[in-house]
Amino acid sequence: GIQNQSVMYITDDLNKEAEVLLDPNKLSDDGTIALASTSISKDGKYLAYSTASGGSDWNEISVMEIEGRKMLNDQVKWVKFSGISWWKDGFFYSAYDAPKEGDELSGQNQFHKVYYHKLGTDQSDDILIYQDKANPLRNFYAYLTEDKSFLVLSGSESTSGNSLSIAKLTDINLIVFVGIEDGFDNDYSVVDNIGDKILIKTNLDAPNGKLMAVDFNNPKKEKWEDIIPEAENVLEGTGIIGGKI
Repeated sequence: GIQNQSVMYITDDLNKEAEVLLDPNKLSDDGTIALASTSISKDGKYLAYSTASGGSDWNEISVMEIEGRKMLNDQVKWVKFSGISWWKDGFFYSAYDAPKEGDELSGQNQFHKVYYHKLGTDQSDDILIYQDKANPLRNFYAYLTEDKSFLVLSGSESTSGNSLSIAKLTDINLIVFVGIEDGFDNDYSVVDNIGDKILIKTNLDAPNGKLMAVDFNNPKKEKWEDIIPEAENVLEGTGIIGGKI
């Protein structure tokens, strides 16, 4: 409608009127703070959301306790080109080091990093999950499979093509990434996992797209399997539900 920002609602019954969960229009007097992304914890207890002010690419992550609409003290700043991926009592996100004063909007961003933030702690205590000291202009995006057993790390140098690494999640301090693809010639997106088999949508040797299965324990490319081969029509997207693709 005529509001500057869309409002986020919540309901437990589609036949009842929904309640306001988060109204970004109330975050600033002039409506210039926009909701960038949202992520709800697996237990449904918390909403983590990022906001952008005045059209900036810089985001700031805040956390709300959903039941009481209570804002927590957690604040994560200097976030950019990032998702919010919950795992246990915290989430993974991507950020840069804080820029020098005056360079926030004009300085070049270098050395994108992936962190883990545990609820109730200060950002300075966040755990560094991944960084690439040799390639300052690469971006890194981390996300999880549906069952939260694998952490996916996607790296990019431009608007197309990405590298792909995957780690099995057991201990936040013992994350070891297994390289699936190091180059940037093709697109690789993890759809989900079936046990230790990782389903990956890719345009590798398939301009129209295909779905492949990669064994996490033996990820050599010659062992990759076609699940949905390339066809005449473009494969736009895939998902898993009820034991079906």
